[in-house]
Formats: sequence, structure tokens, C-alpha cells
Amino acid sequence: MKSATIGEGELAQLKSDAEELVSKAEELKNTISKLDVEIEEKEDNLNKAAKSIKTVQKGKTQMEYLKTKEAALDFARILMDNEGSSNSARKAWKANLVEKECN
Repeated sequence: MKSATIGEGELAQLKSDAEELVSKAEELKNTISKLDVEIEEKEDNLNKAAKSIKTVQKGKTQMEYLKTKEAALDFARILMDNEGSSNSARKAWKANLVEKECN
């Protein structure tokens, strides 16, 4: 059986290489951490933008509904059903709008 021996120069080089690799690993770890933070910030911004878009789309949908003949007929039906009582008609109209928004 042969035994391998390493000279002091080779050992010093190996230690130096190991320290360099550890240093690079730390740099990569820090870079990954920074990128994770950046990704989280961008995801938060995207979520905020998505919520904003949904809000705008809901508003457009409701405005489009209010421009239709169906909305006019629903409003007239609610007025007739409540026989001129403004409070109950207002509540019924509000409920109708909420129902149309969900559909």
C-alpha cells in the first residue's frame, strides 16, 4: 500500500483555494438574499397592481350595467315593488347592484 504525501506548498494552496471558495459561497448567498428581497418587493407591487386593475374592472362592469336596458327595467321594477318608498327602494337598488357585481 502506497501512502500519498502532500507538501507544505500544496497544502497551503489547497487552504487558499478552500478559503476562496468559502468567500465566493458567501458572496453568492448574499446575492441570493438580495434577489429574494427584490423578488418579494416586485411580487407585492404586482399584487397591488392586480388589485387595482380588478377594482377598475369592477367599476367599469357596474358602469356598463347601468347603461343597459336591463338596469333601467330593474330600477323601474324596484320602484314599483316598493311603491314609492325611497328608503326601501334605495336598499333594494343597492342590493341589486351588489348582486350584479358578483355575477
